[in-house]
Amino acid sequence: MNQLILKQGDIIELVLSPTRGHEQAGFRPAVIVSNDTFNALSDNRIICPITNTAKQYPEHIPLDSRTATTGYIMCDQIRTVTPDERKVAFIEVLPVDILDDTIDVIRGLIERISPTYLNAGGYSLTPQKQ
Repeated sequence: MNQLILKQGDIIELVLSPTRGHEQAGFRPAVIVSNDTFNALSDNRIICPITNTAKQYPEHIPLDSRTATTGYIMCDQIRTVTPDERKVAFIEVLPVDILDDTIDVIRGLIERISPTYLNAGGYSLTPQKQ
């Protein structure tokens, strides 16, 4: 069992395997995005992996010179993990403004968008037939 107290904004290194599809795998850095109330009540943590691959995706938040960790927080790869069942190491704490940007992007990925807004943009909520 890990004795680490892992908090929101902590950058950790952990084993993300096993995975499926396009999920990030292996021993890699990630940032904890779950809030500390959730963290206190659960053995799980909600994380976003960090990659060094620059793809210029709007849902990838760049780290800067304030962190020893380099790369991009992949908000589109959010997942829940149980640190006690994985090899985990604390690295550092993410600057608050980057954490806020990360949470804003995640919020934008999961918020409900009205059909009126989507239709105005030419999008449809009806699956297209192949």
